[in-house]
This record gives sequence, C-alpha cells and structure tokens, in this order.
Amino acid sequence: MFPEVRPRGYFELRSADIVPPQWFPVPLVFVCGLVYDEHSLEAASQLLGTPSADLLALSGREGLAHPTLGHVAPLLCDLALEGSAALGAEFVSATDVATAAEYFDRYTRRSRCLADDTA
Repeated sequence: MFPEVRPRGYFELRSADIVPPQWFPVPLVFVCGLVYDEHSLEAASQLLGTPSADLLALSGREGLAHPTLGHVAPLLCDLALEGSAALGAEFVSATDVATAAEYFDRYTRRSRCLADDTA
C-alpha cells in the first residue's frame, strides 16, 4: 500500500515529492502549521468535522472546483500560516511561511493548481 501519509515516527508525505523545488516549503508549512500548533489543529478539526469518504472521493475528481473544498481549503491555509508563524522561526522559517503564503494566494485562493500553469 502507498497511502498519502504514512506515520513512521514522522510524517511521510508521499505527494510532496512532485512539488517543484521553489514550492518545497508549502507542504511543510501546511502540515507543520496544522499539526504541531495546538490552536490550529483544534480549529482545523472543528472546521473539517468527521472524515467523509464521499468528500475524499470528490476531492480527487473535482478538487477546489467543488464548492465545499473550494471554501474550506483557503481557511485551512490561513490556519496553517497562523500555526506555522506561532511555532516560531526556529521551527518554520519566516521565509518558508512567506513562500507558502505566496503559493496559497497564487493558487489555492483562486481555486487553481500548478497544472493550470501548463494548460
């Protein structure tokens, strides 16, 4: 099995290896900000509610074009940025947080993805 995330004493994010080098900080900021900052983790948990297999399947087909996903994704990005900033520069550098913010503004908040640049 090759799940998206494999817990191995650390998070192994399997899709992170397809990100162009300039955007390497984005998945790190997203995960660190949501998982390691208690406030962001709790807020994300409340925002997402109970996991939904149906919504997960829709995410693979529709992505951010789906109304629910398109609404929730930017909110999660905000929580991730806030959480990463709260963790401090020793944990997540300000440069990495700024890079993630640029990505979220360029793509996520506009319901776009990297592939849209090549289409």
